[in-house]
Amino acid sequence: MYCPDCGRTVNTGNHTMAYKNNNDGTHSYYCRDCGYVASTTAHSGGTATCTTQAVCSDCGVAYGNALNHSFVNYLSDNNATCLADGTKTAKCERCDVTDTVTDTGSKLDHSYTGAYRNNNDGTHSFKCVNGCNEYGGTVDCEYTSTVKTPATCTSKGTMTYTCKICGYTYDSQNIDANGHSYGDLIAEIPATCMEEGIKAHYECSVCHKYFDEHKNELDSLVISIDPTAHTGNTHTENAAAATC
Repeated sequence: MYCPDCGRTVNTGNHTMAYKNNNDGTHSYYCRDCGYVASTTAHSGGTATCTTQAVCSDCGVAYGNALNHSFVNYLSDNNATCLADGTKTAKCERCDVTDTVTDTGSKLDHSYTGAYRNNNDGTHSFKCVNGCNEYGGTVDCEYTSTVKTPATCTSKGTMTYTCKICGYTYDSQNIDANGHSYGDLIAEIPATCMEEGIKAHYECSVCHKYFDEHKNELDSLVISIDPTAHTGNTHTENAAAATC
């Protein structure tokens, strides 16, 4: 005979034997016809899991408690940033279910090792690579220099400075003027009655301008013809007699 309580039917002698769940952790082996109870025992057998009860191997009733998950060995998910703690995950010791929780205290410090940014003030900063994308680690620029405009005798020259890290660049007119290279004074060549003369002067070997004995710049070296500056013997031709 079939037992509607436990779903099993057992025939023993003249009795129609069946298991009956007593709803107290036990079952009874009894006669379905006359009620005779042959035995009452605790549920047994079967295997509980994390989410399901064990099933009694005699009466087929689920009994006891599910085991629940057992999460023991949590490992970091390596996802902490400088803005927040990361997480850690453990796999249940009895099944494949995982549990992820906050990994308290795993928040990272800033790490300013990313791309640089020119601050346009002679410094540059570096991008944080730990999640915030802020810039820090500010340091002074490291410059190389090149001559942009050479100095002349009278004008300063200009240097261009370029940071070898961020490329920031600026110019500075800090090359001193060279001054003239006068050399030796070149003696005067006096004018004659026939030829122009040349003033005593210095000539700068760099800019090739001319300067007098006091090193004042000359606009011209020419000494005009002096009609009185005759040389050698003189004579008078066709001179008219003086009158009153």
